Amino acid sequence: IDESELNDVLVKLYSSIQKERVQHSGLQVLEENSRNKETIRKLFLSRLYREFDLPKETDTISRDYGISFAGDLFQGAVVKLDLLGDASKVEGDFESIQSKIVSIFKQSLNPYCCEILYFQDHSILYFGVNFESRHRKHVADALKLFFEYAKNYTELFAGLKITVGIGNGYPSVAELKKSLDEAKYAIYCRITMGVDRIFWHSKLPANSVHLERNTLFQQLRKDFDLMDVADYQKCMANLFSTLAFYPRELVELCIEIADLFFECNRRLGNEIEDEDYQRFSIHQGILNAVSLTQLRDHMVDSVSQIMVKQLDAIKKKNAKPVREAIRFIKEHYNEHLDLERVAEAINFNPVYISNVFKKETGENFIDYVNKYRIEVAKELLRTSNDNINRISNSVGFNDSKYFAKLFRKYVGLKPSEYRNIYG
Repeated sequence: IDESELNDVLVKLYSSIQKERVQHSGLQVLEENSRNKETIRKLFLSRLYREFDLPKETDTISRDYGISFAGDLFQGAVVKLDLLGDASKVEGDFESIQSKIVSIFKQSLNPYCCEILYFQDHSILYFGVNFESRHRKHVADALKLFFEYAKNYTELFAGLKITVGIGNGYPSVAELKKSLDEAKYAIYCRITMGVDRIFWHSKLPANSVHLERNTLFQQLRKDFDLMDVADYQKCMANLFSTLAFYPRELVELCIEIADLFFECNRRLGNEIEDEDYQRFSIHQGILNAVSLTQLRDHMVDSVSQIMVKQLDAIKKKNAKPVREAIRFIKEHYNEHLDLERVAEAINFNPVYISNVFKKETGENFIDYVNKYRIEVAKELLRTSNDNINRISNSVGFNDSKYFAKLFRKYVGLKPSEYRNIYG
């Protein structure tokens, strides 16, 4: 082989390979840029829905997020996919199914919209569209067409159901959050009206129900504090009876009640195993319920099971008189407390309470009371603007100097130092 001829061939091969590498690298960069732009657009709608502080000027939005709102109307749509029965085969394809739904939405709405944004939150897809008001009817027809196409597609998968909620159109991007809320509230109607439907918020009845929210939440807070499973279940039965025809209000209340349950446990210092996962599971169960019965059973069973576990843990940790003494302390910590008063309130002998309290908690009565008062004071120092004297009085210490001394003993800092660091 001629050496110079071989070198020429190798040079040409090298040049060809380098050229292909550059072209491939360029395509990768374009694909990466495209993915980044889509991610930024998703981020905008997600942040808007979750009420982050976003720019209101369209020029700033266009510059920061690459979104150009040329239309004068903004409208939200929410798509909920539900897996019913044995839909295990669908679960593995769920992400690709959602991607197809997004593609169908864009294809249906593209001819009439200036911008189409979306983001995904588990089994829910949120869409925001911007269009000119002259296309309002076209957009409504396109949304109906999207639902038909999407429904036909989901019917290919056994056990997969789709529900679409449509909010009202508004003249400013800031009101897109309101439209998305309306669309989400609309899909809650499926628990009484069924799945595989499209719900327009503007066509839903505007009925409202009178509910004594304060009374309800006071009772629930008491049930959670005392771990009264039977009364909690009774409260939920009454609630579902009252709101049987108000699914939107019912779903929102269930979410609030679940949050209240975890808040009460945290305030009382009750540890829940895998708390974040438990909270997430309860929230998802609420959002995934497709009937009143399913929603009621989920709320009663999931919370009751945790309460029963908490009761078992408490029983192992505290004997009954000690539990009652602790409850009395937590209810009256801001008053004058001594062992005799607590013993009288729970109908036990003071000497017996003193012995069993030390045995079950590892602390004597006075130390426990003082530590609990200091914990409450720490919370007030972090979250309120009350002066230290007022906080001292509010947690049961009449002498602010004695309060400061005890605070430093248990916390290692003066109250003022603690507020400066953690307030």
